[in-house]
Formats: sequence, structure tokens, C-alpha cells
Amino acid sequence: VGAEFQVVLKQLGKRDTTTKLKSLQEFSQLCRCEPQQSVVATLNLWSLMYNKLSMDNDNRVREASHKALRACAEKVKNALGPHLRSLIGCWVAGMCDPHGPAASSAQAAFSAAFP
Repeated sequence: VGAEFQVVLKQLGKRDTTTKLKSLQEFSQLCRCEPQQSVVATLNLWSLMYNKLSMDNDNRVREASHKALRACAEKVKNALGPHLRSLIGCWVAGMCDPHGPAASSAQAAFSAAFP
């Protein structure tokens, strides 16, 4: 895993909501800018963090986690397949989120991953 991804993934584990939101935005940006191999290397750690973040108490964190998943899925495409087993539970739960923007972000990520 690249150094930039390590820093961002470490920040995602913090308790502060603002830190999580900034880190999720950075992760999304890294997924868009870094080569596909770098993003694929982070999928094991990302799937663990996604499951935690997508069930966060804060609506904004849940929404941002689904947006980050979309950015990741658009970059890695079929390489996401082996990690679906660990992602799909929270992903489907996110599509049923009572917070509308979070649910629509999860649905958009699903549509991006499975066109």
C-alpha cells in the first residue's frame, strides 16, 4: 500500500467526524488520481474501513463513505470482485439508509460498479 493511502487510511480510523470527512474526500481524490494498481492494493484495508464508516452515526460520514466507494469502484472495476463478499452487506444496508443522500450515494456506487 502506498504511503499516501496509508496516511489516509490511518486518519479514517480516528474518532473525529471532521477528520473522517476530510480523509474520505482525500481517499476519493487519491482513487481518481493514482494508478489502478495502487488502488487495488488498498482494497483489503478499504473494505474493512468501509464497513465501519458506512455504519457511522453521522449522516455525512455515511454519505461520504459511499461516495468514496464509488470512486474506488470506478477505478478498479473488476478487481473489486474478490472483495464483494466483505463489502456487500454494508453496501446494501446503505442503499436502505433512512438518510436520503446517503442511500442515493450507495445506489450510485452500486450502479457505477455494476453498469
